[in-house]
Amino acid sequence: MFVRSAAPSDYRLYNGRPLIGFGCVGGVVMVRQTALPPMLAPRLVSREAAAAYVCVSPNTFDEMIEDGRMPRPKVLGGKRRAWDVRALDAAIDRLPIQDDDATADETWDNIDAT
Repeated sequence: MFVRSAAPSDYRLYNGRPLIGFGCVGGVVMVRQTALPPMLAPRLVSREAAAAYVCVSPNTFDEMIEDGRMPRPKVLGGKRRAWDVRALDAAIDRLPIQDDDATADETWDNIDAT
């Protein structure tokens, strides 16, 4: 784990990778996120972190929200919004798989029920 103290914030990396969550600056988490134990990832993430979690740009992530492929954010108060990682996981599970045409499976069409 790499830790660099800098006023006014403390930047931390876990296993060589930045923690993702509220208070991220340039992919590095700030002080309020370090309150979590190192092994506990944040449940709610920012728009940028949610887009990175899904491996798309923030603009593409916005399009995926609009067309229903990704969930809408939780309202934390005021203008603060965050995405639930569990909802993102469920949305990712529902995404289609390339070259997987499940509707073309006709395996049981030729079986006679007698």
